[in-house]
Parts: sequence; structure tokens; C-alpha cells
Amino acid sequence: MKNIKKLICMLIVCTLFMASTATMGVYATNGSIGLTINGKVVKLDQPPVSENGRTLVPLRAIFESLGAQVQWDNATQTITGTKGNVTIKLTIGSKTASINGIQITLDVPAKVINGRTLVPTRFVAENLGAIVEWDSANKMVKITAKPETNTTPTKPTTPVVVDETKILAYLEAYTVAAQGIGTSVEEFESAWLSFVFGNDITETMKELETNHKKLHDNFKSIGIIPNYSQSQNHMNNALVNYGKVLELSVKLLEEYNAGKSDEELQVISDKIDEYLNATSTELLKSADVLLTETQAYMKK
Repeated sequence: MKNIKKLICMLIVCTLFMASTATMGVYATNGSIGLTINGKVVKLDQPPVSENGRTLVPLRAIFESLGAQVQWDNATQTITGTKGNVTIKLTIGSKTASINGIQITLDVPAKVINGRTLVPTRFVAENLGAIVEWDSANKMVKITAKPETNTTPTKPTTPVVVDETKILAYLEAYTVAAQGIGTSVEEFESAWLSFVFGNDITETMKELETNHKKLHDNFKSIGIIPNYSQSQNHMNNALVNYGKVLELSVKLLEEYNAGKSDEELQVISDKIDEYLNATSTELLKSADVLLTETQAYMKK
């Protein structure tokens, strides 16, 4: 049990760091941006804006449309949005935000434009349980709220007890996966920087893709750990999404080398950005539930 306690703090910090790094876009979008929530066009007196590949929208349009309560602290310039057991805090001009008290670093901070407070769309929406899509053809951010789950109590089941050896093996595999994504993201960013200076990085991306497949296979080989099924599921989702990032990056480079149009390349790039953000979201969720699962395990 002591070994688990030592590992858990390192895992949470490591995973949150990887989540903050897995948010790099390849291409930026320009022009007027629209917003739909649950299929309906939202009319705004301040339209969404794009900054460093991230879209910001008026805070009340997104928080309240997704059923969250919003509070504004003028003294600290802090926004607090609450929905169910999720609490999101952002501060104007600060790249440090928090989800249920866990601090993370944003690419772009919340800000005030023309007297309206704008917040990072994907960060807020996905952490409130919504799905975010980017319609590049129509320059439209599409947010869809997931249906509420049935909260009807179920009959209690007999808990599955897993011995500590398997738990430690899982936590070690989790650490390897989190660190593996982090290292790969750093090499991914470095490769794209090299690409900007005219270097062909196709083989580098293929190598990253091959290494990531091995990393994912290694994580899956640990088998199902009932006590940690949620964090295991979210980490697996992160690995799947990041695999898509690398797969599409190879495709993007091949299409670029084949002389495809900017419009065709943009479509692939937008997908890469979506999967990078999904990777970040799943890593954050895995870190959050990992702590909860460990606390529950220690009480047994």
C-alpha cells in the first residue's frame, strides 16, 4: 500500500503535464467563426475568435447552454462554472485553469474582448461532457451535449478485489504510457518545427507511429484491472486518440508531398487538432479518476 501512495502523486503530476503538452495545432484557421450548440446556431453580440489555433467563445453562451452554473468574481477576475460534480475555474489573462481543484496549463487564457468575456471552447465544453467538432468548410464550431446518464440507483454488487502486485503492475504500465505520450509529443512538436524549416519529416512521423503502437500494445497487455477500470479506459482512449494524431500526420505529409491543395491539407490538419485535444482531455480525465480510484482502494 505504501508503494501505491508513493506512485500516485508522481502519476497525477506526470499525466497532467502530458495533457497540457498534447494540445499543439498544425495549421491555424482564419475568418469569421460561427457557433452551434446542439444543432442550433447561436447568435452572439461578440463572435468567437481564433488565437494560436484555439477558439474562444463568450462564456455564458457555452456554460449556460451546457447546463452549468456560472459565477464571476470581479475582485480576482475569476470565472467559476459548475455542473454536477465538475467545477471549472479560469482567470482572465491567466493560462492556469483548474478542474475540480487540479491545475492545468492552457494554450490560450480567457480574455475580455469588446466588453465580453471569452473562454477556450474545447477546454470548457469537453470538461462539461460535450462533444466539440470543427466544421472547416463553414468556419463553424459545433458543440453537442452528451445525453445525461441514468442516475437510478442500482443494486450493490460484490466488489472485485485485486491483489497489490497487480495494482502496482498497472500503475507502472500507466506511468510508462503517460511518459511515452509525453516524450512522443515533444518529438512530434520538434519534428513539425523542423518541417517549417524545410526538412522532410515523413520518416520521423512513421517511426513515432510505430513506437506508439508498441506503447499502446504494452498498455493493453496488462489486462483489465477492475479497481482501476475508469482510469484504464481513459488512458486507453488517450493512446487511441494520439495514435490517430500520428497516423493522420503521416497522411498529411504524404498528401503535402503529393502536391495536394491547401484546402485538402487543412481538412487533415483540423482532424489532427481534434485528436490532439481529445488526447489531452482523456489524459486529464484519467488523472482525475486515478486519484479517486486509488483513494477508494486504500479505504478497503
